[in-house]
Amino acid sequence: MNRPVFAMLRALLLVSLVGFAASSASASVTVTIQNNDSAGVGFNDPTPVAPIGGNNGTTLGQQRMNAFQFAANIWGATLNSGPSITIRASWSGLTCTTDSAVLAQTGALTIHTGFSNGIPGVWYGVALANALSGSDRNGSQAEISAQVNVNLGNPDCLSGSHWYLGLDGGHGGDTELVAVLIHEFAHGLGMQTFSNVKTGSDNGTPGIYDRFLRDNTTGKLWSEMSAAERVASAVNGGNLVWAGSQVTADVPNVLGTPRLTVNSPGSIAGNYTVGTANFGPSISSPGIMGNVVRTQPLDACSAVSNAGSISGNIAFIDRGTCNFIDKVKNAQNAGAIGVIIGNVSTSNNPSVAPGMGAVGAPVLITIPTESLNFSDAQTLRGQLGGAVNASIRLDHSVLLGSDSSDHALMFAPATATQGSSVSHFDTSAFPNLVMEPNYSGDLGHSVLAPQDLTFSLLHDLGWAGSSTPPPPPPANDNFSAAQVISGCSGSVNGSNVSATKESGEPNHSPDNNGGTKSVWYQWQAPATGDATITTAGSSFDTVLGVYTGGSVASLTAVAKNDDTNANDATSSVTFCATAGTIYMIAVDGYNNGGAGGDVGSVTLNWSLTNCGLGAMQIMLEESGPAANQAAAFDAVLFVRDPFPVVNSSDVFNLVGDPNTRVLIFVTNLQLSQCENAAAVTVNLIDSLNQTYNIPAQDVRSVPNQAFTQVLFRLPNNLAVGTCQIKVIAHGLTSNTATLRIKS
Repeated sequence: MNRPVFAMLRALLLVSLVGFAASSASASVTVTIQNNDSAGVGFNDPTPVAPIGGNNGTTLGQQRMNAFQFAANIWGATLNSGPSITIRASWSGLTCTTDSAVLAQTGALTIHTGFSNGIPGVWYGVALANALSGSDRNGSQAEISAQVNVNLGNPDCLSGSHWYLGLDGGHGGDTELVAVLIHEFAHGLGMQTFSNVKTGSDNGTPGIYDRFLRDNTTGKLWSEMSAAERVASAVNGGNLVWAGSQVTADVPNVLGTPRLTVNSPGSIAGNYTVGTANFGPSISSPGIMGNVVRTQPLDACSAVSNAGSISGNIAFIDRGTCNFIDKVKNAQNAGAIGVIIGNVSTSNNPSVAPGMGAVGAPVLITIPTESLNFSDAQTLRGQLGGAVNASIRLDHSVLLGSDSSDHALMFAPATATQGSSVSHFDTSAFPNLVMEPNYSGDLGHSVLAPQDLTFSLLHDLGWAGSSTPPPPPPANDNFSAAQVISGCSGSVNGSNVSATKESGEPNHSPDNNGGTKSVWYQWQAPATGDATITTAGSSFDTVLGVYTGGSVASLTAVAKNDDTNANDATSSVTFCATAGTIYMIAVDGYNNGGAGGDVGSVTLNWSLTNCGLGAMQIMLEESGPAANQAAAFDAVLFVRDPFPVVNSSDVFNLVGDPNTRVLIFVTNLQLSQCENAAAVTVNLIDSLNQTYNIPAQDVRSVPNQAFTQVLFRLPNNLAVGTCQIKVIAHGLTSNTATLRIKS
């Protein structure tokens, strides 16, 4: 049976300790581990061991040091500034119980302010201070202190889970030291508050980290708060966010929701809610797609006998009998590219898509795994006799672990814990992030977007990166690759991170201060009406341009906007759209501070009046004297038909033009802001079958009513008798109604 190791491991705390010491520091490309252990213990433990997972040390101490240096080299290859970094490291007994443990604790040894390239009156950890100033401010002293729990796996210290010292991620049910160290070293590099989360005190001087912690409830940064406000904010879960621009820009490319998307057959196609595994690679985007094939045996608790069918496909496996990781390993050995675990009716919680923990000996899993509840699993089982195609993927349209403005949520539990609260990303994030407070078995070794947000946060603090390849430009970066949108209204999400400006491309801001990071959309108006296009919901200061034209160098501007209003930095335009016309829409960032334009997640919204209203209808009398009798009035005398062609009344006579003006009422007719009455024509056929196309003289909506009044002039020479009339507008024709002409 499966042990609840997933829950046990998720309870582990990775604590960052803040060391207040003298004043001096260092940072950078070369990261060195300084052995601070006594003889015979920790790094100096002479116990013989066999090589494991690429770690070829022959003693326990050597393997520990190799894992430390491996994690240090990952950071060394990522950072690109300042002097070398020395990490003073040791192994010691840390807090433990039988089912939980403090794995490690790490922090900056000294903090500094008042140096070149730093913000005056702000504390920095020594490694970052050295990097920014370009000088070694602490001489031969180490910059970071790291302690690791030597007792892990003992009966009284998370019994059953030992340190995995391999370098390949194949930890199985053990705890991977390299992943823990990558996390810990990030604390020493700057991901920690120097404020006391229980008293709120910052000793009168904020740390650089606090300048990016923002409470959405108060709208204040931690550096702006009183001590009492910081105390309240530290436990304001779901409302404490990271306000740095790099993290915010990267959130839409990193966070998401795990999905199983069934692509075919159509009868079961759609997105399914899934459980995820605490082992193997995290669910990613665009993920993997393949045909779904059921394993033999169904529970895959032994070698898969139909490997020929499984190879290159997604394996469907029934829950039960053996551990999840054993099932996935057997499918992986058969050549599966991914695994779906289907819950069964005999499980303890068949209605739940189970989370999947890892137990047992180290094993390397390289394929993604998701699970389904029993009902959804049965839906798939019912179709597995035929062709089922599915995708295991990360859905970036629903971002878990961020607020509505793409700010990453920070860890603010109900009980504040120094070194843990606020110095981590929130546990609601998916995929699991390196800098969450809890260890997860699906963490990789990358700290860069799109896999992780750790370096994005350090970049906000001031670190430069040597191996931080920007994400590729968005698919709709260029005019010729504009994303096609359609319909009367809608909304799409995207990003302008890594977007560019093409040669000959116009500036999209009305004040010519748009940036150089534009993305394009193409929309063909389905009707004539007032089109409104906005970027409401975007996470940055946008500019918006709408154009007609077939190339980026030959565009005619239709409308541009910077800010919707003084309090809203997103953009909005309204213009008269003509049915069938193709409009090219550009979204860019405002060039604040000359930085080339803001970036972040884009939300584009559009709507069109007079679209999808249904057929125009001339309103009829309920009991008129003739079939289909129009509800019509003499617009001057306000009497019903029959009408004379010439109004000879003495009450009122239009000078020089005494012909009768008729008023009719039409539903589903609206004029756009740039149209006038001439856009509407009344087609009239008199009793002698003579046809007249009469331009309307006045068209206006009736207040608080769902119809529009249309006024037209009766032409000369109409025959006496019953006429047929229709209204024509926007290429559409109404129903046929009648009215009568008298002599």
